[in-house]
Amino acid sequence: MSILSKMKEKGFIGTIVAGVYFMNTLLNRLLFNICKLFPLRKKVIVFESESDFTDNGYALYSYMLAHDYMKKYKAVWLVDNLKEFRDVSYENTLFCHKQDIYLSIKRSYYLATAKYYLFDHNLVIGKYKRRKGQTTVYISHGSGFKMAKGSMGCDLNKYLDWHIVTGPVAADYESYYWNNRMEGLKDFGVPRNDLLYNDMTEVKKKIDAAFHFSDYKKVILWMPTFRKSRNAEISEEYVNTETSLPLLETMQSLNNFNEFLAKNNALMILKVHHL
Repeated sequence: MSILSKMKEKGFIGTIVAGVYFMNTLLNRLLFNICKLFPLRKKVIVFESESDFTDNGYALYSYMLAHDYMKKYKAVWLVDNLKEFRDVSYENTLFCHKQDIYLSIKRSYYLATAKYYLFDHNLVIGKYKRRKGQTTVYISHGSGFKMAKGSMGCDLNKYLDWHIVTGPVAADYESYYWNNRMEGLKDFGVPRNDLLYNDMTEVKKKIDAAFHFSDYKKVILWMPTFRKSRNAEISEEYVNTETSLPLLETMQSLNNFNEFLAKNNALMILKVHHL
């Protein structure tokens, strides 16, 4: 597509915005390389998750916070919705834009000088040539059994030092997915699994107060990952049904199942994948 065609497609304002975003991306890259002149900060950890402030990144961070590790370390969270964190305050913690389309000296500085980069999804630092001495850890966001060999099309060893998995089975199919046996594969277990062993009494009370789960004889959580998606790379087009769901493929079957749940005093919570 020619430049004129792109301008016509985006319109005048859209073209200006796209140009600003492009320039910001270049400037952030320049700032990153300049900030590499500063020494590494051995007590700084950059965290990233999707969605913001969640998943294994948050599970590990909250553990560190609860056990006073944040008195020793500084945490830098990369987030998409920075406005939501402007009034949020945690010990020795700050928040920066995740996306490089927003010009940010702070983001560039910490990406270039943090000793540790921990991510469970996006690998923001992978856009840059990370410096010697930095440690990058993929703490993951789950391991799917439907992974296809080499489907990511890259050698993860080029981008990180450690890759955290849970158990030998996960280790096998994770290495299969990435098309190699990674030297940095670590069977430590993902941080969020620790929450399963915590006392969740107060959490249960809050959830029940909000959703009244105790009113039902049975509560079922359904989280299908076989799905259609707005992201073409991960969309499974065979789920081309009236509901875009597996199993309950028509609105009539969905309504019938809803009536069945009501008759049996059961509740099913449907959590669709966010992508």
